[in-house]
Amino acid sequence: MTLKNSPSASEVPLFLHLKRRFFINLTTFFIFSLMIGVLFYHGYSIATKQLPLVDATMEVKLEVAVARLIFAKNSTNNSSPAQIKEAWLHLDEVDWYINAMLFGGSNQEGVFYPISKQKIREELILVGRLFEKLKVLFIQRYGSTAIQQTQSSVINLKIEQAYDEFFVATDNIETLIQKQIDKELQQHWLLGSLLFIASLLMGFILSFFIYQQEKNRNILIKLLGSNEARMKGLVNTLPDLIWLKSADGIYLNCNSKFENLFGHKESEIIGKTDYDFVSNDEAEFFRKNDKAAEALGKPRMNEELLTFSYDGHKEWTETIKAPMYEKNGKFIGILGIGRDITERKKIQDQIKFQATHDGLTGLLNRVEAEKSFARELDRSIRYSHSLSLFMVDIDFFKSINDTYGHSLGDKVLQEFSYNLEENMRTSDINSRFGGEEFVVILPETIPSQAIALAERLRKSIQNMVISEDGIKVNITASIGVASYPENGNDFSEILQKADTAMYKAKDQGRNRVKVY
Repeated sequence: MTLKNSPSASEVPLFLHLKRRFFINLTTFFIFSLMIGVLFYHGYSIATKQLPLVDATMEVKLEVAVARLIFAKNSTNNSSPAQIKEAWLHLDEVDWYINAMLFGGSNQEGVFYPISKQKIREELILVGRLFEKLKVLFIQRYGSTAIQQTQSSVINLKIEQAYDEFFVATDNIETLIQKQIDKELQQHWLLGSLLFIASLLMGFILSFFIYQQEKNRNILIKLLGSNEARMKGLVNTLPDLIWLKSADGIYLNCNSKFENLFGHKESEIIGKTDYDFVSNDEAEFFRKNDKAAEALGKPRMNEELLTFSYDGHKEWTETIKAPMYEKNGKFIGILGIGRDITERKKIQDQIKFQATHDGLTGLLNRVEAEKSFARELDRSIRYSHSLSLFMVDIDFFKSINDTYGHSLGDKVLQEFSYNLEENMRTSDINSRFGGEEFVVILPETIPSQAIALAERLRKSIQNMVISEDGIKVNITASIGVASYPENGNDFSEILQKADTAMYKAKDQGRNRVKVY
């Protein structure tokens, strides 16, 4: 006899299936939540411990620059005690940020955790020493009320050199921290990708288990369809490119952002290859990276500049391609995930430019000029070519600064730099060496050619008129010329002789070219 409320024979499998399904969904939710938690904690750690250090280095450079600007506006004879005090307050902020980066601290900007990487700590200690040196020079220059003009010029030059050394060292700290952040971000995205892959594999395993255990085909089809729709919705909410290829490079799946890349719907992409959507060269590049991931046998990362067909915009993408295998070890395809790193690339390019170029004129700075000369000298020695160098100094620049102010002085430096770029050859290397001194490197140029080019540059400068707010000034320049191998075999020796020739031009009346 059958009880009234007991399940029928046809209802029992469905009841067991729903019970199993509830248990599987609960387990999946727990594991997925755990994965998300791990990923969130890792990202939170980067955001709270590393990113504030980048802000701290920027604050260090900003505070020193502001203090230097205040000092520069206040000579020893007409200085404002309040402004001088304000400058020292900015320098005190620098002390605080350096100590916070070394030992930790907090202020209104947030919490700063101490740097743990030994190499960065050593570089930061060097920055601290250079900062102390700069403070001593500031005291010597602006702390005395009876400093002589000649002493002032010497100390100003030392401040300029110490300032450049400090900024180069601080830029190096910022670069090292950014590299550390990039490394941790790569680990973060790799961790997220691996967790996502793990969730996919877990879904595959659970689906296979359900398939083996479930005898009712209609319920199985419905269950798989539901899981597929849920997974598809999850993948389509992600901001990354996601796709799956077979071992032969044929697309099996992709998400909505990937549809934007090719400008086609998923149904139009599945069953086709890269050759159906991009140029042969680009398709070969994608295929080559797929093969490299297959040969490596584990996820492989590379950067790609992609053009999105639906609107033509470009994105730098950090792509992770993971080979996928059956249980027996047979390779079955590639799972790809691409993340937009365009903004990160822009920041990296900006940091690189700031480390190698003068901030006011946009020309190469002294450090990069020395590196460029070393490269050209090696090439000249290897191929027995001549190499020449100009030391160019703007005549009476200090008088322009003192008479008309730093604003017009800065404009003179900028216009002078534009003129330099316009009149020198594309193969020549222009740089600002400091103050009103500029160095031009002329590859494959014999002394007679260098003299002719220097004279052409001098005449062009002589004809310059710089105006601002109704004020017009004419400028001239004294140019010293030295060459390899006639005047030396290394940068220091050739530069010194070009400098000597330049001062000889000044002694003989300025606005002229002299050869060592």
